[in-house]
Amino acid sequence: MRSAAELNELAARKELLVMESELNRQALRHETARIQESLSRWKENTLGAGRAAYPWLLAAAPVAGWFVTRKAGRLTGFVSKALIGWRLIRRFMPLVSALKSKPPSEPTP
Repeated sequence: MRSAAELNELAARKELLVMESELNRQALRHETARIQESLSRWKENTLGAGRAAYPWLLAAAPVAGWFVTRKAGRLTGFVSKALIGWRLIRRFMPLVSALKSKPPSEPTP
């Protein structure tokens, strides 16, 4: 069995480890709070700037696309027009097929 001096030393080490663990927990809580505060400030600043710039981006996007297609070569312009045509066909094909397959209505007397 262990002597009383060894048990006292182990108890003191245990107490020291418990205090050190509590200090580490407090430091972790403090750092977590700092990170959350920084993130909340970052979100406010970023989202605020994004919301302010959103209308400008909506207005600038078509103009930027026009400049890109004007500066691009003929092949790029053709490809972009072909993609636009393909999207339009895909969107309106169900409507056209529904109109074609609809039986003619009989006139009402």
